[in-house]
Amino acid sequence: MLTSHEMSLRNISRKDVLNALEFRFRRGYYKPQKKGDCVDFILKTHKFSSIKQWCLWKCDLDYKFLIEYHSMRNKNLFYSGCSTKCTRFQARTSHIFYHKCANDACSSCFYKEDASFARIKE
Repeated sequence: MLTSHEMSLRNISRKDVLNALEFRFRRGYYKPQKKGDCVDFILKTHKFSSIKQWCLWKCDLDYKFLIEYHSMRNKNLFYSGCSTKCTRFQARTSHIFYHKCANDACSSCFYKEDASFARIKE
């Protein structure tokens, strides 16, 4: 789902950044090496203006992954008619699950799990 550029940023952990910043602080100065550390990689290669901006980006990306993980785990479908995830619910009298559009104003998508077709109303 991610581009190689986003994946290289995602693979940098917050702990690695903290360790690099502590190392710079304890030495009292920072002499850039040829390879550089993860802080140089974030600021120079990916053009973030500050570590704070990278942290906010990383938190936002982690939140999006968490939402996507839960929707895949809960088997929520995506309705492309109004571009929202469907909500999954169970019938009161049976163990059958249904999906409907999460947008309350839209009632055009309804799907019974394990059915061959979904009902789309216009």
